[in-house]
Amino acid sequence: MSSVIRKFTQAGTVKTFCLALNGERSPENTPYLSLVAQTDTAIDTQLAKQNQEPDSPNYGGIPDEYMIYTAGATAGALRQFGSGYCTPESRAFQSADIAAAMDRAISFMLQHQHEDGTIDLLCTNFHSTPDTAFRLDDICGSYTLLQQEHLPTPILAKYEEFILKAADAITVGGIHTPNHRWVACRTLARLNSMFPNPKYLARMEQWLAEGIDLDPDGQYNERSTAIYTPLTNHCLIEIARLADKPELLDNVRKNLDMSLYYMHPDGEVVTEASRRQDNSLRFSMGNYYYPYLWMAHHDQNGRYTAMAREIVKTAANDFPRDLIHFLEEPGLFADLPTAEPLPINYEKQFRHSNIVRIRREELSATILSQTPVFFTLHKGAASLTAVRLASSFFGKGQFESDSIEMVDGKYILKQTLTAGYYQPIKPEKITGNGDWDQMPQSERDVSELQQLDTKITITEKQKTFALEIEITGTAHIPVAVELTFRSGGTFEGVEVSSHEKDSHLLREGMGKFSFNGQCISFGPGGCDHEWTQLRGADVKLDGDSVYLTGTTPYKTRLIIR
Repeated sequence: MSSVIRKFTQAGTVKTFCLALNGERSPENTPYLSLVAQTDTAIDTQLAKQNQEPDSPNYGGIPDEYMIYTAGATAGALRQFGSGYCTPESRAFQSADIAAAMDRAISFMLQHQHEDGTIDLLCTNFHSTPDTAFRLDDICGSYTLLQQEHLPTPILAKYEEFILKAADAITVGGIHTPNHRWVACRTLARLNSMFPNPKYLARMEQWLAEGIDLDPDGQYNERSTAIYTPLTNHCLIEIARLADKPELLDNVRKNLDMSLYYMHPDGEVVTEASRRQDNSLRFSMGNYYYPYLWMAHHDQNGRYTAMAREIVKTAANDFPRDLIHFLEEPGLFADLPTAEPLPINYEKQFRHSNIVRIRREELSATILSQTPVFFTLHKGAASLTAVRLASSFFGKGQFESDSIEMVDGKYILKQTLTAGYYQPIKPEKITGNGDWDQMPQSERDVSELQQLDTKITITEKQKTFALEIEITGTAHIPVAVELTFRSGGTFEGVEVSSHEKDSHLLREGMGKFSFNGQCISFGPGGCDHEWTQLRGADVKLDGDSVYLTGTTPYKTRLIIR
């Protein structure tokens, strides 16, 4: 693909694909036919859910999982309907039934579009410019293709009415989060490629003038590795492609280079440092497929080729939305550069993201600061999803280190907590007539000051991790070390707790967690008490948890391998 940076690609060659994604010119060896099959299945599901009662106020709409008819769910269905209608290999190709379904759905969208051009995200955002931009991506993505496939003119006119009205909102509306800026810019670039208008580009330039929120590690501000990081890559690629801004691709390169080190052996992505709703949740790398594939072609980068293929292997069912990219850009079917090995044996610290990644073939570990989860370990299919530490120190004893310091090959995490008791307010500063909430509490002197110092030192040698935990300061404070494992495995050497659900105690010796033939060993144990949900500690995480307990001064050396 000699030049991928170009205006909106015509899809006339869609019917004569030369498929070569995996280096062999055979459709059976690419994800394309799998994407078509997934799209057909999605279309069947959406058709079954679509409201087809003409007298219903929800006529044409698609309900969400709670059976609320929403513009978001309906726009997503339009993307699938359009993809199938424009794909020769799809059962929906040029189908009159699918055309009718699209007519119903776009009519629903018009009914639920506000006068200002926006739609609602019913769970939180109303008259929402950002969510309108998200949904325009679904609708605009197929509009030009549908024109080429001769969708009946009255239906296309409804598409155009919705798009142009929404476009006016995107040129003036605001945002909530960092990624919303790039979603809006992507939409504006696409709008300009379809309906050229200087105001679209002017608004796009306003947002781009703020600069891309990429840190020196290569991570975007939200650190949302499963959702908003790959979304930002999508957006920047499409802005570069549609608005001729190749300089934006350097941000994508830096993130994709970093993300090579964020993949677990089973293809999952590291999420524990995220600042958004994907934090510590289980996701594949599926959302990165299009950025790696596109950049592999554009940069002729063999590592990106290898990652795109790895994602196909480990997350083949997680990117059906990407079918439309192949329809828009037939160049994606060209031969990829020769794959180069992916990193599977490394130790890298990303200082700005407050994370250390260690990979030893099938073993993948993460050390974190600025979050209660300070260590995780994946060993094949077996996952220790979190190690946390808490004490009952004045109701604020959840351990969270400000930083990760490396000294002589050891990673050191620290926390100092202080608390005390408050003296009477001086008479001349008393206000509020006895109302506690009206009193100047900051004027109280503090006495009987207490302090708790925690230091965790983590080392790795030959795939074995040692976590040395030392807590000093105020004495006799209950402590609990929590190890949470992914549900579904089996344990050896632990005792079921009688106090909390899905909880166990490791009283002595080594424990073992097994899952699908892989094992993680941990210990030695020690339990001075059975209180695991300490006051002030974060609530127990989902999964099966094992606890070690004690009181301060507390010192243990926990081995995990």
